[in-house]
Amino acid sequence: MKVIPQELNWVEKRAACTVATIFNELRLAIESDISAINATRHTSGDNEFSSGLLKNEMGIVVGQL
Repeated sequence: MKVIPQELNWVEKRAACTVATIFNELRLAIESDISAINATRHTSGDNEFSSGLLKNEMGIVVGQL
């Protein structure tokens, strides 16, 4: 859990909270999850499936490659 500083500049934090920022954070988390899933599959010998991520400015798609 993040510690809230005593002198929190809420105006700055609120201005930084945009749809684009949240979407990018979500995309980065999904990319990390996909990498972990693929690494687990490859080390276990399950090379039949591999997960991937397609992305553009409008959205992201996660699926089996």
